[in-house]
Amino acid sequence: MSKLASYVGLSVPELLCELSAHPDVQTAIPTLLEQCGDISRALRSTRVTAANSTNTFGEQQLSVDLEAQELLMQWAKGCPVVRAVSSEEATQLKEMNAEGSLVVCWDPLDGSSIVDCNWAVASIFGIWQVGQKGRQQVCSLLVIYGPRTTALLSVCGHTFDLQLADSSGESPVVVKSPCTISKTGAKIFSPANLRAAQDLPAYNALLQQWMKDRLTLRYTGGIGPDVYQLFIKSQGVFCNPASPAAPAKLRLAYEVAPIAFLVEAAGGATSTGSGSALDVVRNCKRIRGGVANGARFGGGKGEVGEFTPSEGGLWGLVGAVEGCSSVCETSHGLTLRGSLAWREFHAFG
Repeated sequence: MSKLASYVGLSVPELLCELSAHPDVQTAIPTLLEQCGDISRALRSTRVTAANSTNTFGEQQLSVDLEAQELLMQWAKGCPVVRAVSSEEATQLKEMNAEGSLVVCWDPLDGSSIVDCNWAVASIFGIWQVGQKGRQQVCSLLVIYGPRTTALLSVCGHTFDLQLADSSGESPVVVKSPCTISKTGAKIFSPANLRAAQDLPAYNALLQQWMKDRLTLRYTGGIGPDVYQLFIKSQGVFCNPASPAAPAKLRLAYEVAPIAFLVEAAGGATSTGSGSALDVVRNCKRIRGGVANGARFGGGKGEVGEFTPSEGGLWGLVGAVEGCSSVCETSHGLTLRGSLAWREFHAFG
């Protein structure tokens, strides 16, 4: 039995200690997961109603968005190692604790548009100390709120599946160690932003190929549960291409980079069409872009290696990083370069 396999059953503090994770990570993650447990319990009792407000991106907020955001802000203020936070609900960098070292970007409740259907939704976290790329995260976290509350934690080069307790005060435990995504042979596919297939012939052709190869369609409309299944099944592909008529909706800082960190630590691959999603330089927090996560290219059909630029190909209408940059919105956002706050924090460049 490998040492990683022996981590099954450990509590999160025990796991982080065994991995010799950064001390500030050992402080932050257990309390963050405890707060996510509170979000899970709040979701079971909070009515889903439209709030009289919008987020930074102009999107209508729901009662559950605001509830999750408030709980996470309470955590950040009370966690001494958190220097600053930025949320998809309010992108402006906000200082929390002057002595902290961690900068946390989060989507407090991804998939809130399907939560009223009682489908699984998620919270997504990317945690940095320094750097402008997803690859420079010290850890990332994806928490799934469904029939069970589970989480994926990527730290120290590995991804772990965690089970959160139903009641407060109990630490989550490792239930799968390590998580792996097969390099070949995807059998399930989750095609997001399907409207883009009308504009991208290669996306349409790839969908037809997946169906011809009799892959199983498994898609809920929430990137959290749709990506989570890749780790549970140890194979599969999630894709979300974009076109001018069907623009990208995933944000690099709050969704793409944290999830890509989880995927690649599990042996999977990510692609923006020209390279790994972890190598995109963040010039502002509001960059959006298409992405594919899942099995690494190795000769099988339905794998991320097929997401490569080609003449008239899948990414011909959007580029890759170029496509993200073309829809990058800096108004009301904090530009990373040239920002005194970011330079002071030594985060993201």
